[in-house]
Amino acid sequence: PPPAERIALADLKPGHWVALFRQLDMTGVTRSMAGNSLLVEVTGNQLRLMLDETQATLFNDEHRKRIEAAMMAYFEVRIELQMLAGAINGETPVAMRKRLEQEYRESARRKFSHDPMVQELVRQFAAEIQPESVVPLEPFQW
Repeated sequence: PPPAERIALADLKPGHWVALFRQLDMTGVTRSMAGNSLLVEVTGNQLRLMLDETQATLFNDEHRKRIEAAMMAYFEVRIELQMLAGAINGETPVAMRKRLEQEYRESARRKFSHDPMVQELVRQFAAEIQPESVVPLEPFQW
């Protein structure tokens, strides 16, 4: 996929969170914490994230500092990050990735099932397609 367009802090809105998340340099549990969050508010250089309450027990101030550092490296200015925990009423980056992966697998299964050669084999041999056994040839790219 082409590189994502850089987002300016002055233009950052909650709807940009997935695109920003994908560009931040984070790994491990810290990336997981950020990926299970939604950006709920931007006020100048102060950002507020809402962490899915089911993930909150793993979160600590070190993760907040690492997310903040990744954002400071990205925006090249000081960022103050506040992390709240609560019910998520939107699609987090992790949820979006899972949804897109599922859609990708379903698309592969549909294409396979509708392939004329596969349909002919099913017809000729009274075969049955096991949908869960059909996997895309190319790995999912996000």
